Amino acid sequence: MASTSRALFRKGVIALSALLALVAAAALSQPWWLGPLVAHQLSAPSGRSVHFDSIWVGLSGTFEPVVHCRGVRIENAAWADAKRPFADLKEVVAVLSWRSFAEDRPVIALLTLRDGEVDFERQADGLRNWRLRNPEDRSPGRVKILSARAERATVRFVHRGVDLELEAAVSANDTAAASGGAEGMPTRLDLKGAWRKVTFTASIATGEVLTFLETGRTFALRGTLEAGGARLEIDGRAGDIVRAPTIDARVSFAGRSLVPFQPFLGRRASEPKALRAEGHLKADDRAYLLSALKARVGATDLVGEIGFDRAEKRTAVRAKLQSESTDLADLLWLAGHGPEPRRETRAALPVSSAPFDLTRAREADADVMFEARHLHVATIPLLQSLKARAVLVDGQLAISGLDVGLAQGHATGSAALDMREPSLSAEGELAVRGVRIEALLPEQPESKRVTGALQAQARVKSGGRSVDALLANASGSVSATLTGGSISSLLDAEMGLQGGKILRSMLAGSEPIAIRCAAAAIDLRRGIGHVRKLSIDTERTRTSGTGTIGLTDRTLDLVLTPQAKQRGLFVLDRSIRLSGSLGKKMEHALVDRVTAAPGDGCAGS
Repeated sequence: MASTSRALFRKGVIALSALLALVAAAALSQPWWLGPLVAHQLSAPSGRSVHFDSIWVGLSGTFEPVVHCRGVRIENAAWADAKRPFADLKEVVAVLSWRSFAEDRPVIALLTLRDGEVDFERQADGLRNWRLRNPEDRSPGRVKILSARAERATVRFVHRGVDLELEAAVSANDTAAASGGAEGMPTRLDLKGAWRKVTFTASIATGEVLTFLETGRTFALRGTLEAGGARLEIDGRAGDIVRAPTIDARVSFAGRSLVPFQPFLGRRASEPKALRAEGHLKADDRAYLLSALKARVGATDLVGEIGFDRAEKRTAVRAKLQSESTDLADLLWLAGHGPEPRRETRAALPVSSAPFDLTRAREADADVMFEARHLHVATIPLLQSLKARAVLVDGQLAISGLDVGLAQGHATGSAALDMREPSLSAEGELAVRGVRIEALLPEQPESKRVTGALQAQARVKSGGRSVDALLANASGSVSATLTGGSISSLLDAEMGLQGGKILRSMLAGSEPIAIRCAAAAIDLRRGIGHVRKLSIDTERTRTSGTGTIGLTDRTLDLVLTPQAKQRGLFVLDRSIRLSGSLGKKMEHALVDRVTAAPGDGCAGS
């Protein structure tokens, strides 16, 4: 009996709840009383005129609450644009998501604006003109709009905090409708505005609904955007475009400056330069990838792909780029730097004692491959090509596959840098083959000309917190030989201190003499290069040398001791001392003869 009573009681409670729900639904569905009540509740705290012809509540096809508002007219805030109302719309429809209960905030699944205009304005301090119940509230927003659509409406958005002003006029895409094309793009957006003083306009065909946040849905879009004399074209799909946009589209860009990128990059090089790029852009909430890239910056062409991945704690950049012809000045311009320093200025730059800032290198990872089949560097005209791969992981950088085309030869090698500690540690090795020494010395007169192919090996380790510390701590070895070379007879006679042959070369003219052997070996110890062996052997003279090279102060102190192989007039039995700063005119003096150490000279000469 008791169980039967409890069952009847439960059924009664359910029936009463259902009746109350029907009464509430019936009451809310009546438009004649809710509109004036809501308008009155909002007018007083906002200090503005608020009017609704009618408001009623219903259910969507997916049983979500739907609020319908007709005849919406709301005066703008006193501090906002007085020429515009905040809202003047024939109809506003808001579909509320059941997520509102879980998130304890209003979540609008779909907001629809019809026939009219709305003006959203936000001050830098957070003051917003759309807050009616508490207009002075500057705290973060609570209402979340997941998606929206507009029909024959104009929407203006101003955000003083980021210096953005945008106005979008929404209309039917009549061109597509007339042609029967642009399936899935019935809406046309005409935009104009300015972001951080850069003005822009755009005309875009889109889907009916634009998704802003957390929907996982995309919409079709196709159109153009013009800013600062540049033009961007896009054709594909996008979604959730406010915070973590999803994009899968073909994009192309053409312009003559970096002005359109100033909102992202700040003020960059003002020199105009043609820039064109196209590729396929894919993006989601954590990664971007621009593939099938074809670009031209000035005289530089690039093909390949560039990607950016935002992991939970670290970001990663990856790029694989190839170029048939690259001008370093173009890449410097793209990176926002000015022209290369003049060659004479570059040689005078002091060694830096400023400590390295390795913070960014520790925070991000990278994998970059680059190949330029023809490379132009105005300050180093001997460079001809470049190929390398750089991998940065957890503050450790590895450079592999390095191949630099230099003076008709190549320099290949690898390097490793550990940047995890304040003091950087580095090690590397380099092999040089076939580099023409006459190209390295382009300003030498014909009477002092030296030719030949340079072959060299270098292995170096170092560590420090600045460039000069790295040079001061450098240790390792360098060895080099010259093959197939020649030296002018005048220079050979001068090095040999053979007065008679000097006079003969000056009167009869200098001629090339084959270099049978030329070799050098240098040991690096804490920033000082100790010349362990230096030998130059021709048919007339054998010259050996010893000395030091200072890396930090860039000085040379070298003693050369010649030995004539043929008898001649006025041969001096002395040594030659060269000293001074590298890159400047060296001082030379005759000193007492230094006996060559055993092992000096070329084997078999």
